[in-house]
Amino acid sequence: MLLVPFSSEHVPLAAALAAKNHEAERKHVSLLPERSASHYEPLLAAILEKNIGVAAFEGECFAGYLIGEKVTNFKGMQNGIYVPEWGNGAAGSNRRWMYSRMYQHIAARWVDNGCFTHALTLFAHDAEAINTWFRLAFGMICGDGLRPLTPVDDTQNISREISVRIASAADIPLVYPLTVEHSRYYPAAPLFMPLLSCDGEDKYRSWLRKHHHNLWLAFIGDEVVGYFQSSPSHTGACEMIASPTTCSVSSAYVRPEYRRKGVAVALLNAVIVWAAENGYERCAVDYEVHNLYGSRFWERHFTPVSASLLRRIDERVAWAHAERDLSNLW
Repeated sequence: MLLVPFSSEHVPLAAALAAKNHEAERKHVSLLPERSASHYEPLLAAILEKNIGVAAFEGECFAGYLIGEKVTNFKGMQNGIYVPEWGNGAAGSNRRWMYSRMYQHIAARWVDNGCFTHALTLFAHDAEAINTWFRLAFGMICGDGLRPLTPVDDTQNISREISVRIASAADIPLVYPLTVEHSRYYPAAPLFMPLLSCDGEDKYRSWLRKHHHNLWLAFIGDEVVGYFQSSPSHTGACEMIASPTTCSVSSAYVRPEYRRKGVAVALLNAVIVWAAENGYERCAVDYEVHNLYGSRFWERHFTPVSASLLRRIDERVAWAHAERDLSNLW
């Protein structure tokens, strides 16, 4: 195996492998939008402009690549690297070893440049790749899922008290306290996602003015007990699901005391019916897998298509490295 710096001459080869890997996932989840090599070439060329990567060859055959983008304050105070699903690939019968060697090669340069958090996205049904990265000390943090635009057949578990409608700008003061409650949910165990900011009411009014951006409210009586936000392809989700015909659930919350009454199902069904009536072909969601209540719901009603993994490097290795002078050990 020969490892070389990823360069512009490798872009068409990597794009072809990215398209092949995407098509392999589509065999498991046909709802995924189609992708061609030409779709990935500009993405790879753009990420190469400011980032470093590695390409692998077996003999004269291109066999794999790994390239990510630098992220400031990535999941903490340290910088990191994120490798999208189209930013990595390994072919042939020796994929595990190839991924491992590529990571060994490029991770040293990432750490030398102060990037201590490493993350990448893989296809959910590529068990070999996922297992390889688990063995490289990565753990899963996020996923993306898809479902067809057929309502959830769970009407017997939906309380008749629940009603759902689309919010208008006039409803923002009504639902805003619930969005703040939602924000305070994430710092708690086991998510431990810090509450660094909280959107104001004007942010939601501005968001609602965008094309096909909907805020769905669930009521029991006059009380708002839950909400979903839906929009065209959510920018925070994986590129693999992006399409003009993808409707994404970008935020969701149900008050704890009203869970297990069918509130989330009623909201999801409202999104699905609307999406089908407005020319969409699929519904998508991205979620944190360590969100106990959210991930349980999403994985019950959506088919996973991605697995995003993360590793935190002990930043002390920047000075406690292999070349450290023994006289400094005390």
